Amino acid sequence: MFWFRHLLRHLWFLGCLYSATQAWRVDMPRNIKGLLNSCLVIPCSFDYNRYPPKRADRVVWYQYVSRGYPLVYDNWYPGDVISMYRGRTYVYTSTYKKSCTLEIERVNWNDHRQKLYPWVDPENVGSSTYAFYDTTVTIEVIGQPQRPQIMIFGERKVGNSVTVQCSAQHTCSTRPPTLSFNIAMKNKKVIHTQLSDGTSKTTLTATLDLETDLQVVKCTVEHPGGKTATTSETLTAQCSILPLSISSLSTEYLEGVASQVTCEASYTCSNNAPVLTWNYANMPVNTRDIKSSGSSRKTVSTLAFTASAKDNGNYLTCSARFPGGQTQQKSTTIWVKRNMLNLDWSFTTPGSVTGMKGSCVIIPCKFSYSKTQPSGLQVVWYLYQSNGRPDVFNQKQSNILSRYNGITHLSGSVSDSNCSLKIDRLDMSHNEDKLYPWVDINPITSYHSQGHSFLDKSTKI
Repeated sequence: MFWFRHLLRHLWFLGCLYSATQAWRVDMPRNIKGLLNSCLVIPCSFDYNRYPPKRADRVVWYQYVSRGYPLVYDNWYPGDVISMYRGRTYVYTSTYKKSCTLEIERVNWNDHRQKLYPWVDPENVGSSTYAFYDTTVTIEVIGQPQRPQIMIFGERKVGNSVTVQCSAQHTCSTRPPTLSFNIAMKNKKVIHTQLSDGTSKTTLTATLDLETDLQVVKCTVEHPGGKTATTSETLTAQCSILPLSISSLSTEYLEGVASQVTCEASYTCSNNAPVLTWNYANMPVNTRDIKSSGSSRKTVSTLAFTASAKDNGNYLTCSARFPGGQTQQKSTTIWVKRNMLNLDWSFTTPGSVTGMKGSCVIIPCKFSYSKTQPSGLQVVWYLYQSNGRPDVFNQKQSNILSRYNGITHLSGSVSDSNCSLKIDRLDMSHNEDKLYPWVDINPITSYHSQGHSFLDKSTKI
């Protein structure tokens, strides 16, 4: 019955005197590759400017042979499909999109060199029917898939991010292959594209953070049926070396007190770890390498720096020598806060004085310099406290503690090394106060009192 039906259709078609070749067009590749064990989608579409079909969604496929019409697909008569294609073909049709695309499942070696063609609306053959068998596609079965292609975009510099793109061509658009990278990446995105030659392309795009100067990027494609292919690219990235930095807990260094000063070299490649040295080489140093997040690496040198008075205004310098011969230097100015233990002068006062309420009292005071006494000395008296040092007297008479305001002045000449203080009117609020003088060309705030206290040398009222 099957062969008789198609024989009648063929005799009728050959007997037609008019061809619709110019009115119809079928678009599909003339040759296409199918991967063994995978699926094969043969893209097919048709169009016409005359003689429209009665059923645009009625499409069958045939095997092209010298005699007969062996069915490759027919959804009306699936039992008539030849055994080599029965149960593994499907056609994507549409009433409006004019599609005749054929899908073949589980491609095998029997499909190799098979020549196939579609027929639209085969039940309605007439003088205007297009000769569909004049447009065929030949299948080439391949045993192994093509290797994917890798492309990398962006500045190849350690610490930067680049875009990695892996693409694989295939002929199974309904079940595209899976792409994967051998190293962790982020922002992964998959795009499927139909190409003009009838094949498809699946592209995996991702972002790679460059954490080393040399790494191998591999991309593997796995097709339906399990066949895989891998390609690789060696990615060489440029290393970066950042400028040195110096940091400390304070902008001033206390005379005689050890302070930690840190020199930090930052770079992106582990083989660029530098040797760090200081110009104060006789002081304790601790150096260590640190692996930070991502590609960031650091070599940190911590100097236990103890400043002396003569270091004031000098430079503290850290030098770095990198394996490739590159050198860097970073300096910071040393500002020294003198220690009160190292004053160039000293004073003598009594441990205590006694006075009556309402009367005056004088605290005798003498000072001397170990070197030449500077000119223009300013004498200041302070109230001893555990925190802070309120002014009891200064020659500008400004910011004086309220209970001493207007009742204190010097008794004697500074040029005669006399720093005695007179209090005009004693009050009970002065009782138990401890006072001490400051006789220096520099203000007391330019010195530090760590390890020193004026408590032992103050005068108690």
